Amino acid sequence: TFGEALVREAALAAATRPEHRLRLLDDSMSAALAFLCNIPSRLELELSFYRLRAEGPLSAEALEAETSRIFGSWYGPSMERVDGTFWANKLHFYIGSLAFYNFPYTFGYLFSALVYEHFRAQGPTAATGYELLLARTGNDAAEEIAQTELGLDLGQPETWEGAMGGIRRNLAMLEGLVGN
Repeated sequence: TFGEALVREAALAAATRPEHRLRLLDDSMSAALAFLCNIPSRLELELSFYRLRAEGPLSAEALEAETSRIFGSWYGPSMERVDGTFWANKLHFYIGSLAFYNFPYTFGYLFSALVYEHFRAQGPTAATGYELLLARTGNDAAEEIAQTELGLDLGQPETWEGAMGGIRRNLAMLEGLVGN
């Protein structure tokens, strides 16, 4: 997602036709929706499965009701109809050795956004710092890397708020395009 952000920003800067910019911005907002709403709603659904299962056997009706409740709460009126059988066609809910499959996607998306926002401000001189960060990712915890390489505390809400910079910029550009 870091690489996508680099390419997207360069493509937006080079795009001269409004329809090209609109497509790039729509893709950006679609990714944000997926990582910040769809994936977390799936995580909440999976957590709910564990809670419900502790209470006893699960019925299809109970799973459909829970799926509808959770997705309805995440999407609100923007979703015309919730597919209550969503739980039935997602393989990762059935992989016993791979619980909470969804969490890494949202974390990775937001962490890469933090990295991007940090190095974006530095411009071309950021390459060395970025390479140091990448070299550490296979050996150190994200919290330690963020503190040392980015000067950020992942335990602070404002850190994660900073990850939203690119999303906010792209949303403002999108609103400017469709508002005209």
